Order: sequence, then structure tokens, then C-alpha cells
Amino acid sequence: MKPTVELEILDEHAGPVVARHVCAAVAVKVGLGPLAADRLGTTIEHVVRVVGCPMHLTVSVGASEAVIALTADSPGWQAAAMAALGDTQASRTHSAVELRLRRPPLAVAEG
Repeated sequence: MKPTVELEILDEHAGPVVARHVCAAVAVKVGLGPLAADRLGTTIEHVVRVVGCPMHLTVSVGASEAVIALTADSPGWQAAAMAALGDTQASRTHSAVELRLRRPPLAVAEG
């Protein structure tokens, strides 16, 4: 997937909020419900605040999934980001922390 949004987060006050809204919008685009998208946005805002600035956020959106990749230059940032992401099933690569969003499967009621 090609990057759809690239965001340099330089400001420690506005940057986390902008990251939150970008990620929440992408989550809705991929098919997450409004509450799940808001929770994701809040989590990303928290990660950016914990890690600090500057950070780089890249979002790649496909037909049914999106990948949010965070990178930074400060030492120890990946461990801090992974801890702040908690149980989101984020993965750590050699240079980034990535979070993959997929459209949840639809449940079909039988009856």
C-alpha cells in the first residue's frame, strides 16, 4: 500500500490532537464503528504524548485495511509506544511501530 497520509508531529500541544483525528477518520474509513474509531484516536493521541515530539505518522489505506506507522528518533521511543498501545496488537519493526486496522467481519444471525 502506498502512504495515504504523512504527518510530521512537531508541536507537543496540537500534534497529538491532530494525530488523534487523522487516525479516527482512517478507522471509520476502513469500517470500524464510531466508538472503536474514537478509542483508537484516543490511544494514538496518548502514544504521541507519551513518546513526545518530534514523531512521524504514516497512514496507508487499502480497500479493507489500513496501516498506521509511527516513527521517532528519540532513544527508547518504541518501548514507550508499545507500552502505551497496550492490547491493541501493535507490532514493532526495526524502525517503526505499526498498527493494522481491518474491517471487522459481519456477524450473521441465524434463526
